[in-house]
Amino acid sequence: MAELIVAPAQLKPAAATLSTLLAVASGKSVVASTLTITNIGSATETARVAVSPAAAAIADAHYKIYNLKVSPGNPYMATVGWLLAATDIVRVYSSGGNLVFNLEQMEVT
Repeated sequence: MAELIVAPAQLKPAAATLSTLLAVASGKSVVASTLTITNIGSATETARVAVSPAAAAIADAHYKIYNLKVSPGNPYMATVGWLLAATDIVRVYSSGGNLVFNLEQMEVT
């Protein structure tokens, strides 16, 4: 019987750096349900979110969100419904380093 592990992936990446929010472990799969991006700074920032299959290097086709403006006090929330396979990678970017990314997910073991 499959076991579900529920834990949000959370990250506040450094400014202008594409960073790994979630890397699905080998032999596992993940169902990602909700993505929230919160700006904890005082100025509007730009967000990017990419999903790379099978640990692939980043490519333009991987971006799900690109240059989304997130202003302070107005978090962005989306129901994403991503089914992620083993070794898939979710990467995030914050233009100024004040965006916090939360991805609600269930890992199937």
